[in-house]
Amino acid sequence: MKGVWAKMGKMENIAHNQGRLVYHYTSLKTFLALIDNVKDDSLVFHASGMHCMNDSSEFQYGLQEFRRILPALEQQIGGIDENQILSKAFDKMEMMINTGWHKSLSDILLEDHVTPFIISTSFNGDSIPMWAMYGDGGHGVALGIDVANCYLPVKLSSEMQIIGMLEDNLKKMHAFKILQHLSLEHPSIYYAKTEYKKYLEKAKQITTEEGLTRLQIRTLFFMSLIPSCLVKHPAFKYENEWRLLCWHPSSNDILYKLNSQGEMTPYIEQPIPISTLRRIVIGPCCKNSFQKSMIERLLSNYGNCKIVKSKVPYRS
Repeated sequence: MKGVWAKMGKMENIAHNQGRLVYHYTSLKTFLALIDNVKDDSLVFHASGMHCMNDSSEFQYGLQEFRRILPALEQQIGGIDENQILSKAFDKMEMMINTGWHKSLSDILLEDHVTPFIISTSFNGDSIPMWAMYGDGGHGVALGIDVANCYLPVKLSSEMQIIGMLEDNLKKMHAFKILQHLSLEHPSIYYAKTEYKKYLEKAKQITTEEGLTRLQIRTLFFMSLIPSCLVKHPAFKYENEWRLLCWHPSSNDILYKLNSQGEMTPYIEQPIPISTLRRIVIGPCCKNSFQKSMIERLLSNYGNCKIVKSKVPYRS
């Protein structure tokens, strides 16, 4: 176990960088809603279900990355029967995903309380493309959050799982830097390895080809779940994204809203202590002194938060 912890320690995370901020870009309307709905001295963010993100290619790219590394993981495990090799079942899984079967798998994840819910942030606090895409065209704000104090460190059980699914841990966040490529050393692959070993034990008891296929696809879906949350196409590298992951302890916590396509999507309310809001960057297209003074007034009862104006020369 000591060796595993040593490898895990190589993963950059916010808990190891005290005072380091990540920024959540949003509109002034959403920012006002956050302040108006402060609960128990916390900002209540909406964390979106991973499988219902606007960019549907994110999970698909994560699957491709996981598929690339899976044969090496199988070689590491060793001694796998030919008909139980999961990498050979990936074609079946992708075919079912492309025909919409992943919808039912998403429902299974929701029922089993293992769907990750996500709040996207960036290490870049004043970025032209980030303002354009996520900061209301430069008319919004970037909220600088120090999540070190509410970050839940990666927990390893005796089975080397990346996440501890104990009820008291489920409402706390895990914060991870989004990568472009996976490696065998990535913590999520330890989680996948654990799931693979569980699958091999279950496969011994399956007597039909159909039963084995369904078990393989379900296992692949669970195994690829965490890696797919933590990897993103290199085209988005400029976002320098830190993703805040959280889970829900019961179905009662899941709420629904309409996305930009008019479809219902799940989300959960994720409280983040307002004391961790350390810096607010006002968008480059906002009127300087007026917006700054109004925001200062809004936050006057909530401790010390530095409010600054964007320095980028951007006109939307």
